Amino acid sequence: HGRVHPVGVGHGDVHEARKLVRLRLKEESLAEIYDRLLIPALNYGERDRHAGLLHEEQEEAVEETARELIDELAVVAGSHRSAGSDQPAVEAATPRPRVLVAPLRDEADEISAQMLTQLLEADQFEVELAANESLTGELVDSVAELKIDIGVISILPPLPARTSRLLCRRLRVPYPHLPIVVRYWGGGCP
Repeated sequence: HGRVHPVGVGHGDVHEARKLVRLRLKEESLAEIYDRLLIPALNYGERDRHAGLLHEEQEEAVEETARELIDELAVVAGSHRSAGSDQPAVEAATPRPRVLVAPLRDEADEISAQMLTQLLEADQFEVELAANESLTGELVDSVAELKIDIGVISILPPLPARTSRLLCRRLRVPYPHLPIVVRYWGGGCP
């Protein structure tokens, strides 16, 4: 039967996964849940996919479960934040840094980029999430069109971090002062 995937992702047990992450959200931040549960689960799923251990239906189940959990967690975490926040809201007149989050290659990169987008928005960044199908030229053009302040490339292993070099180079030429962050989601997965 193989490896046990954290959070039940990869085994289709969506109900148990939801129950576990909801319980954890009472004690941990959204970032901690992503780091400790969802990223490792996605790492295992991606490694199994690249090793040819998952058939198409299983791959789709992993992706669908992860997206559902992320959407649900965002809603629950948002309600926790608004209920327990004593901090004043950022005024509309205060400019927020604009971030372009670009998944490098596939669905797993896009799912991890979606998690990062939620975390950045919670920290008052204005975030544009590119689709994983976006062409390099489209991403480069969108930096100027969207007035982006920071570029982030999201990569979920097993792809090596160096695969992001082309995109970094293509962004660097027209935007030499644009901060570019490559987020390589290791997840502590062996």
